[in-house]
Amino acid sequence: MINQLFIKVLNMSLTASIIIIAVLVARVLLRKVPKVFSYCLWGVVLFRLLCPISFTAPFSLLGTWNNPPIIEGRMEYIPENIAYLEKPSVNLPIPVVNHKINASLPQGQEALVADPLEIVVSIGTWIWIIGMCNMLIFSVISLLRLKYRLKSASHERDNIYTTDHLSTPFVLGFVRPIIYLSSTLQKEEKECILLHEQIHIKRGDHIVKLISFIALCIHWFNPLVWLSFLLYGQDMEMSCDESVIRRMGSSVKKEYSSSLLSFASGKRIINCEPLAFGEGDTGKRIKNLLRYKKPSVLVFVVATLLCVLFVVIFAVNPIEKQNLSEISNEQNLGQNPYESLVEENTEDFLSMDEVILLFKENRLDRADFLNYTNGVKDKDNSEGTLNYYVNFKLSYQGRDYILGVSYIKENDELDAIYLTQEDTGDSVLLFTDEPWRYTPITDIEQFLTMVNSISDWLTITLPKGYTLTDYNANIGIDGGALIEPRAYEIAGEWVESGLPEWTAAGVVSRIKNAQDFFVFENGRIKEKYAYWNHTTEEKIEYLEGLDIPAILYHGNHDLYTAAELGKLEEQGVYIDAADSTSDYWYIYFAKEDSDVAYYLSLATNTFTKEQAIEIARTVRFLEQ
Repeated sequence: MINQLFIKVLNMSLTASIIIIAVLVARVLLRKVPKVFSYCLWGVVLFRLLCPISFTAPFSLLGTWNNPPIIEGRMEYIPENIAYLEKPSVNLPIPVVNHKINASLPQGQEALVADPLEIVVSIGTWIWIIGMCNMLIFSVISLLRLKYRLKSASHERDNIYTTDHLSTPFVLGFVRPIIYLSSTLQKEEKECILLHEQIHIKRGDHIVKLISFIALCIHWFNPLVWLSFLLYGQDMEMSCDESVIRRMGSSVKKEYSSSLLSFASGKRIINCEPLAFGEGDTGKRIKNLLRYKKPSVLVFVVATLLCVLFVVIFAVNPIEKQNLSEISNEQNLGQNPYESLVEENTEDFLSMDEVILLFKENRLDRADFLNYTNGVKDKDNSEGTLNYYVNFKLSYQGRDYILGVSYIKENDELDAIYLTQEDTGDSVLLFTDEPWRYTPITDIEQFLTMVNSISDWLTITLPKGYTLTDYNANIGIDGGALIEPRAYEIAGEWVESGLPEWTAAGVVSRIKNAQDFFVFENGRIKEKYAYWNHTTEEKIEYLEGLDIPAILYHGNHDLYTAAELGKLEEQGVYIDAADSTSDYWYIYFAKEDSDVAYYLSLATNTFTKEQAIEIARTVRFLEQ
C-alpha cells in the first residue's frame, strides 16, 4: 500500500513538473504586469502537487504532451502496480526518456520471478519517507530555536512584537499569526513594514506558506518543486510590496527601499521554517519596487484574462476517448446501461489478432472494449451482482474462444479480462487490477495453440461398455474427462449442486496444486481438504501397489438443494431421499514431492469397492 502511495506521489510530481515549466514560461509573459498574477499561477502548481485528481477538458495543456492513461481523474505516467506487472511500462511526457526507460525494464518471467521492480520501488519508498521525516524534523528544530530567541520580545500592541535580536521583520504562527519587528526601525520605515506584514496575514499568505512547505516535504526529491518554492516566495513578497505602494503611494518608494536594503545587511534567522517567513531577495524586490507603476485598466483586464486562461488550462486533465460511462449515457439515455449491446461502430471489430497485439504491447487495460461492434453486454442487473461483462466470440486457427471483459458496476472500472476456449472450457486470465493476488498468463500464443488431452497425463483401462469423454477444463477440479454412460438420473434442472461429474459413471481429473490440497505424512497422503459443497467424504483406506501413492475415500453428493426440492414439489415431482444423492468411490493419487495430483471417481451403484481398486491399478501416469 505504501509503495503504491509513493508511485501516486511520483505521478503527481511528474504532472506538477509540466505545470511548473509552464508557469515559468507564463511568468516571463507576465513579467511587466503586477506580480500578484504570477503569484496566483503558483496556486495551480500547489493544486497539482497535493491533489491527485482533476476534471478533464479538451483544452488542457497536458494534452500537448505524451498522454498517459487517466485513472479515476489521475494522470498515471507510472502504473501504481508496476512492481507486479509481467510487462511493466511507463508513459512519461518525454518520448525519448520514455522509450529508454521502458527498454530497460524487466519483462516476462524476469519481472515476476525475481521481483526486481518491487525491490526498487520499496527502496525508493523508504528513501522518500526518510527524506520527508528529515525535513519535518529540521523544521521543528528550527522553529524551537527561533521561539527560544524570541523569548525577550516585547509586546507592543495587538499581534505586534518588537525585539532587539533581529533585523528582519517576519510573521510567525498559523492560527494566530504574530508580527515581529526590529526595535531599531524608524517611524516611517515601521509604518511601511508593518503594513507589508499585515497584508501577508490578510491575504492568508502564512497559511499558503505552510501548505506549500507540506507540498515541498512530500515532493522533496523533485528539484523543480524546490525552484517553484523559491520563485513562489519571491512573487509573494513582491506582490505584497506592490500592495503597500498602491495603498501608501509612490512617495514611500525611497523609504521602503531603504528599509529593505537595511534588512539585507542584517543576519537572517529564518531558515526553511514554514510557520515563520520574513523578508528576503532584497535586490530583486528593490528593482521591482522602483519600476512598479499602477497598471491601466486595459492592462489589468488583459492580465486577468490571461491569468484565468493559464489557470484553467494548467488545472484540467486532457480528455481521453469516451469512457465507459459516457458511451453508456449517450447510447442509453434514460435507460439502464447494462442491458444493451455495445455502441455500434462499423469501423471497429475486435479480432483475436488484435487481442494478441494488445496483450503483447501491454495495452489491454487501455482498450475501449465498449467501442467494438462484436461485443455484447450481459443483462444481469440484479443488485447483488457487482460486475457486468462484455463478451466477444472470437476464432483463431479453427478454434472458437470467448473473450470476457469484466467491469465494476459502481465506477465502470476495468476489473479483469479472461480468454476461454469454447470446446474445452480452458480459461486463462489476461489482465486483472489485482496482479498481486491473481497472476495473468505470460504467453497468450502458447494458450491458443495448447491442446489438452487426458492421454497427455495418464492411461487407464476401463471395463467394456465404458468410455472417456474428451477433456474439458470444467470437469473435476482442474480439468478432466467423464466416464460414460451416466450412473444417476435427475429430475428437472439443478442450479448449484448437480455437477455433471456427480451423475456420470465416473471422472478422471487432474489437480494442479497438490500441496494445497493434501496433507502428507511419511511419503503418503494423510488427509485431504474439502473441495466441494453439498458433499460429505469419508476416508476408507490406503491403497498399496498402485503406480503412485493413493488413498480411497467414499463420497456422497447432494444432487438437489432444499430450494430445488421445494420447486420440484410445487411441480408435483417428489424425490425420495435415496434418489436425492449420488455416491462415489474416490481414489486420490499424489506424491509428496509433486505439485500435480489426480483423482479417479467411480459410482458406487455401478462399481464395487474391489472393482474400483482394480480399475485404479490400471492407471499409468505420464507426468512426473
